[in-house]
Amino acid sequence: MVWNRLFVFSAISLLCFSVFSQHPLEIGSVEEVIEDISENSEEETDYTSLLEDLWCFSQYPININTCTGDELAKLHLLTGYQINSLLEYIRTRGPLTSIYEIQYIYGFNKQLAGKLEPFITIGAQKLISDVSAGELLKYGRHELYITGTMCLQKKAGYVGLPDTVLSVNPDKSHYLGDPYKIKAKYTYQYRQKVMLGIQAEKDAGEEFFRGNNPAGFDFYSGYLQVNDLGPVKNIIIGDYYLQFGQGLTLYSGLAFGKSAFSTDVAKRVTGIRKYGSADENCFFRGIASTVTFKKIELTGFISKKAVDANYTDTLENGDDEFSSFQSSGNHRTPLEIEDERAIGEIAAGVNVQYKAEKFRLGATMVNYQFSGVFNPADKLYNKYNFRGSSLVNAGIDYRYRRNKIEIFGETSFANNSWATLNGILLYPAELVSFSMLYRNYSKAFFAYRNNPFSEYASKNNEKGLYFGTTIYPLRHVKLTAYYDAFKSPWLRYNVSAPSSGNDYLVQVNYSPGRSTEFTVRFKSEVKAKNHNSDTIPVAVVKDFKVHKLRMNAGYPVCKNITFRNRLEYNIFDQEEDPKESGWYLSHDVIYTGGKIPLSFWLRLAVFNCKSYDTRVYAYENTMPYSFSVPFFYNHGTRFYAMLKWSVNSHSTIWIRYAVTMYRDRESIGTGLDEIKGNIDSDAEVMIKFRL
Repeated sequence: MVWNRLFVFSAISLLCFSVFSQHPLEIGSVEEVIEDISENSEEETDYTSLLEDLWCFSQYPININTCTGDELAKLHLLTGYQINSLLEYIRTRGPLTSIYEIQYIYGFNKQLAGKLEPFITIGAQKLISDVSAGELLKYGRHELYITGTMCLQKKAGYVGLPDTVLSVNPDKSHYLGDPYKIKAKYTYQYRQKVMLGIQAEKDAGEEFFRGNNPAGFDFYSGYLQVNDLGPVKNIIIGDYYLQFGQGLTLYSGLAFGKSAFSTDVAKRVTGIRKYGSADENCFFRGIASTVTFKKIELTGFISKKAVDANYTDTLENGDDEFSSFQSSGNHRTPLEIEDERAIGEIAAGVNVQYKAEKFRLGATMVNYQFSGVFNPADKLYNKYNFRGSSLVNAGIDYRYRRNKIEIFGETSFANNSWATLNGILLYPAELVSFSMLYRNYSKAFFAYRNNPFSEYASKNNEKGLYFGTTIYPLRHVKLTAYYDAFKSPWLRYNVSAPSSGNDYLVQVNYSPGRSTEFTVRFKSEVKAKNHNSDTIPVAVVKDFKVHKLRMNAGYPVCKNITFRNRLEYNIFDQEEDPKESGWYLSHDVIYTGGKIPLSFWLRLAVFNCKSYDTRVYAYENTMPYSFSVPFFYNHGTRFYAMLKWSVNSHSTIWIRYAVTMYRDRESIGTGLDEIKGNIDSDAEVMIKFRL
């Protein structure tokens, strides 16, 4: 009751403001994609690179008249066809004279042009060769971010253990550090030409300037990237991502999969990307560069670093043995520290691309050397998995566009097995588009750093056929839909037999104005998993169905205030078991950009999801270069508030508070993360200094 009154009071207070401002940064469609990825992913996904691109382009808008297709791809708002259509329009008709001209290009509309506006410009930019060192220092942007986060309740892992217990068992599981998460990040950027970044982070529970981290933070990262040095397209020293082809051979970092962007299934090659995330394992560390020779682009790279791995034994020949790669980045307990940077990783490779106006052909090869022997658990589903200390991944990709048809694909070889992905994009009319994608990944295929279109996180043991469409049947109305059928010829984790499944999505968007949008979505999925029973000693594989209905509404109530509402209802149905249901209802109030230097984001949500299987994912506004996509189940209330205060032209402060109150639980979490009580809250503060 208290939170309801607080929310109503805050909303009424915000409505009192009637000042004028610029339109807020519009990334609603990107939030939608992030939620889709979270729902479909079997593991935690880092969205930092996606958000970093958008923040970067909001501060340094891309020159729409001189940019490349690779640069446009980083906006994450355009399909491959729209990128090609825009480039073709500029090539044949000359530079755009106004940003608003975009809405008249084939494949675009007024709403999309409005979403692009904060990130693009038509102004001229200097080449790096024309810029002096003095200009770099004077006009480059220096920014320093310092962020602190903590849970306001005491978790079980922070409860001190008696010395008598530790003297007998020093490895007894407990958190060695304090409950604060601290991150510091410095960036320098001169347009899209020179970029420098250094960051450091410690997670909650990790030691700080003591114990396992005498040098301070648990994780340090940095990069220096320079673009457009004559034939050198770019060169980067430090930490970086590599993204080539359709993601089947080599694609580190975030990659889109199935989402409401139903025809955007072909990946755009971005090549080398600076690494600005806090993921402590899934990146490369060394040097990489791309050199251009007319229509040929040659990229070479070499990387050497240590990665977290589950160390299991020392073999007779002295080699270390490990059973899995760890990706959490947490080093809080003695056992987690034992796995920290346990295995050395050396990667070296090359990518060659032939790029013509309508045709692209690429070849990628990478060799990995590990300081230990990878030997996954002796389970039947791991029968065909990679084992060893050396791995070669190689593949060929292509993309061809002619008129209103585009075909693309990649075939890759790894672990003595093949995998292939091929698709077609069809644009028969300005307001209609179709996509089709076929994939066949062998059960023994294993590419270490890849991220192709896939239903499962393992990226192997999968065959599937996907169809998608986007149609504009009426003015301001967009209809998107997809259907995907997939099967696994071999066993999977928690699926003890060959299995198959399918899912489909239908979504209708109605956008009568630039900042007003109503959405209705229905999604249905059928998959298989083990069903354990007290009466049957062996797990039985059963199909389950999940049906999800979502309705969103976003609309401005005055110049600076926007309301957002969301209702979601899920049904989980497994053979012979009772159906389970869950619902989620939220209301957002967003105030941005008035004469006073303050912005607010408020949300009140209530949810009642009977089980984990009926959980709901919900994107939440948070600090720059960070993300929050919590999921909710059980019965409770969620509230968060975030304040942005622009103190002056050189400093900005963000403050965020979030709390979840459960009505049907006396404790939250399990193990060392267990909280006694029904309240889970956290506070976060970020300070940004700009020079």
